[in-house]
Amino acid sequence: MDTLRFRQSWETAVEIDSLGRRLCAEGAALADLLHSEIGQCGQGERKSRLVALRRRLYNARRPPDRLWNDQVRAALPQTVTRRVDAWLDLFDSRERRLRELPGVLEREHGRARSSLREAVGRDRFRVGLVQASPDLYRELREWLAKGDASSVDRSVAIRLMKFLARAVAKTSPFSTFMISGLGEWRRGAGALAHHGEIWSWRTVVEPNLWLAQRAVGLLASTAEGTDRWRLRVNPSVVVAEGGTEMLTAGGSDRVARVQTNQTVRECVRAVGSGEARTPAQLRDHLMRLDEGRADSERVTDFVSRLVASGVLEFEPSIPDQRLDDMEALAALFDGQQGPDAHAVRTSLRSVRTLLREYPESGAETRLGLLDRLRESATALATVDGTPDTGGVLAKNLCHETALFTRPVLTADPDDWAPVVTDLDRVRRFMALFQRNLSFRMAVADFFRDRFGEESRVPVLRLYREVRDAMREPPPGPGGEVGRELGALNEGRVFDPWRSPEGVAPSVREVYRMREEASVRIRDTSVDRSGARELDPEDLERMVASWPEYVRPVGSAACYVQELPGDDRSGVVLNGITVGYDRWASRIRRLLEQAEGSPNAALAGRGPPGNGTIELVEVGGAFGSALNLRAAVTDRELDYPGVGPLRPPERRVAPRDLVVTYDSATGVLELRRDDDGTLVRPLHLGTQAEHLLPSALRFLVSVFGEPSHVLNAGWSPFADPTVWGTDDGGKGPGRMPRVRLGRVVVAREAHYMPAGGVPLRNKGEAEADHLLRVVRWLAEHGLPERCYARVLDIARGRSGAGPDPAKSRKPMFVDFANQLLLAGFERAVGSPEDLVTLHEPLPDPAGAPAYGPPENPANRHVTEYVVEVAGPEVRYG
Repeated sequence: MDTLRFRQSWETAVEIDSLGRRLCAEGAALADLLHSEIGQCGQGERKSRLVALRRRLYNARRPPDRLWNDQVRAALPQTVTRRVDAWLDLFDSRERRLRELPGVLEREHGRARSSLREAVGRDRFRVGLVQASPDLYRELREWLAKGDASSVDRSVAIRLMKFLARAVAKTSPFSTFMISGLGEWRRGAGALAHHGEIWSWRTVVEPNLWLAQRAVGLLASTAEGTDRWRLRVNPSVVVAEGGTEMLTAGGSDRVARVQTNQTVRECVRAVGSGEARTPAQLRDHLMRLDEGRADSERVTDFVSRLVASGVLEFEPSIPDQRLDDMEALAALFDGQQGPDAHAVRTSLRSVRTLLREYPESGAETRLGLLDRLRESATALATVDGTPDTGGVLAKNLCHETALFTRPVLTADPDDWAPVVTDLDRVRRFMALFQRNLSFRMAVADFFRDRFGEESRVPVLRLYREVRDAMREPPPGPGGEVGRELGALNEGRVFDPWRSPEGVAPSVREVYRMREEASVRIRDTSVDRSGARELDPEDLERMVASWPEYVRPVGSAACYVQELPGDDRSGVVLNGITVGYDRWASRIRRLLEQAEGSPNAALAGRGPPGNGTIELVEVGGAFGSALNLRAAVTDRELDYPGVGPLRPPERRVAPRDLVVTYDSATGVLELRRDDDGTLVRPLHLGTQAEHLLPSALRFLVSVFGEPSHVLNAGWSPFADPTVWGTDDGGKGPGRMPRVRLGRVVVAREAHYMPAGGVPLRNKGEAEADHLLRVVRWLAEHGLPERCYARVLDIARGRSGAGPDPAKSRKPMFVDFANQLLLAGFERAVGSPEDLVTLHEPLPDPAGAPAYGPPENPANRHVTEYVVEVAGPEVRYG
C-alpha cells in the first residue's frame, strides 16, 4: 500500500497548503502594518494604491505592477518593503507548485497503475478475486492481457484498489483474502508468539446449500422419494382440544392450525411411536383401524394433507450439518428411474468433482470451473421444467475458506490474564446494551399482562400471540404494545440504547439505565494523551448495581488486535459476539473436511455447560454454509424442516418447551415441560442472526444469547449520535480514544455529516480537489490514513433500512492514494449520512511478523478471537 501512495503529489499539495497558510498569515500581518502607513499619508493616489495593495495582501492575491513598484517601495519603510518582497517570493513559489501539481498527479497515476497492476496480477490475489468477484476478475484479465498499465478503465482501477486494500489492511476481508486458524494456550510461550516457520495452509470449498435444498425438494416431490422417506411428527406440533398448532418449515413465521380430531391424534401417536414410519405404512395403519372400510385413495389424500399442513414432515435423510456432501445427496437418487433422477445424480456428482478440483487450481482454471459449476446448477434448477429465473444462480455457488493446517500462534495464559480480566469487564458491562434486552423485557411485560405471572404457556403459543400483536396491532392506544414490540424486534429503534417513547415500564427502565451509564462514560475526563481512561473499579460498581435481569452472555468471543509496543501488554477491541467455541467449531469442521478425517491435535473442548441451565444449539444450516460447524453443545434444538445431527434422546423439541415468569427478576424462562429444566437456545453459526427464520430468531432473542454483542464503531464507548461541533454540526466532531485497563474499547474517531466531506465536484480538476482534501484534513486535525464508516442515519431512524451500525463495514482509506480516495467518495451517499473516520490502531505497517520482522512480506494484519466466559460456564 505504501508504493501505491501518490507521495510526491501529496507532499506537493501539503506544501501548497502550507504556503497558502503562511501567505494568509503574513498577508494579514502586512495588512496591519499598511493600515498604519495609510493613516499617515493623507488623501490622494498614494493612499488609494496603498489601500488596494493592503487588500491584495490580505486576500493572498498578487498585486499588479501598478500597486507594487519602485515608487510605492520608496513611500514605505524598508522593513515593510523587505517583508512584501519576501511575501511575493512565497506567492511565486506557491504558484510554481500549483502549476506543477497536475503534471505530478498525471505521472504518479501512471506509476500507481503500474504498481497496482503488479500487485493485483499476483497469483494469490487473482485466486481470491475469482471467488470474490468473477466479473472484476475478467476485467483484470483483460487489463493484464493488454500489457499496458495505462489501458485500465478508472472505475476498474478503483474497484481493484478497494479489493487490494481489503486484503492488505482489513482484519475481516473476504474469506479468500485471509487465512483462519487455531491458536494454543501454552505456559511459558510468552505473551504472543507467531510461528512463520510452520506456515502451512490450504483452502476448503463448500457448495452453496441452495444446491442441496433443491435436490432434497426434488426428491420429496416424487412418489418414489416420498415412499422411501420416513415420516416424523413436526417437532413444534402442539395437539390440544381447541386445535393443533405447529410452525411451518421453510423459513416462514406462520403458525399453522388444523382441527384436532381422533384421526389427527392417532396419526401423531402412530408416527411418534414408530408404528408407522412412511406414508404407505401410515395409510395401512389407518386402514386397519377402520377395518378396511375407508377408501384407500381418501386415506392417502388425508396423509398427504397432514404432511402439507405441517403436522407431519418427512424426516431428512441427511442432517443439515452434512448438506454439503454432494455424493450423499446423489446417492438418495440411486435406484430411482426416469430422466429427472438421472439428471439430478449427474448434476450433483458433477458439482462434487468440480469442488474437489477447485482448491488445487490456478485462477484461470478456477474461472472455468465456476462456469461449469453454474452449468451444473442450472441443470439442477431446470430439471423438472422450472424456469431459471436467475436468482440464486446469479450468486456465488461455492464458498472458499483458507485455513492454517496447524496452529501458528501460541500465547501464555498467565501473561494474558490481565487482558482477559479487562475483556471480562467489558462482557459484563455490555449486558445492559445487548440489543435484545429491551425486546426481551417488553415480551416479559406482554406475558405478564396477557397470561398472568403464574402461567405456564407453550412457547409456540407465546410466539403466536406476540407475532399477532406485532403484525396486526389495533389502531389507537390498544395497539401501542404491539407497535413497540414490532419496532424493537425489527430494529426500527434507531438508537439502541436511547429511549423512544415506550409504553412498557421495564423497557423504560432499561433505557434509563443505559442513558445513565452512557453519560458516566462520556463524563470521564480526557487525559493528557487525549484519551478517556475508564476506572475498572467504577465500572465494576456500576455493573453490580444493575438488576438481576441484566444478564451478560455466558461466553463471549472478543475480536482483538495487539497494540504496538515492546511490552505487547494491551489490545484494541474490534467487536464481541457470542462465544461457546463458535469460530473454533467452524474451523475444526473445515479442517476435518480438508484432511478427510478428524484431527486429534485439533480436537475441541468438551461441550459447554452452565450449571442447571441446559445449553441447546440450533443445528440448522438454513441455506448457508456459514452455519456448518462441528457440534458444540451436548443437545440440539429440533426444529421443523431441519435435519438433526444428534440422536433423538439429545434433541429438544419446541413442543416440549413452556414459558414461565420469574416474578423475582421480571424475566421469562424457557423450561422443559416434563421436568422444569431451564433451557437456553444458542445460535452458534456464523450467519447473521437476523437471517434466521423469525420464530427461531424469537426463541434465541427472548430466551437465548444474542449473536452480536458489541461493534467497536458503534457502542456505548463510541456513540457517534451524541455529537456536536462549534460550527453548528457542519464540521467534524471528535470522539477520544477510550481505554479500560489494558483494552482500548474505542478508537479515536472523527465524525461529520456527509455533506461536510469535500467530495469532488462535477468538472473540478483533480489537483483542485486534492488541495481541498488536504486543507480539510489540516484544518480539522484529521488523519491521512484511517478506517471510514458511512452510516445511513435517515433510513435507520425511519426504520426503512437496515441497522445503520451494520450498513457499511469500515473501509481502509489513505487520502494520499487517489484511487482509495475515489472509492471513499463513492461510498458517501446522502448528505445526511454520518461519516466516521477511525484512527488506524494498530497501524497495518506494524502488523505482526510471521518470520523475520525486517522483511515486510512477513507482516500480516492479524485479529485474535479470545473467548471469555463467566464462572458459571464450564467445558467438559
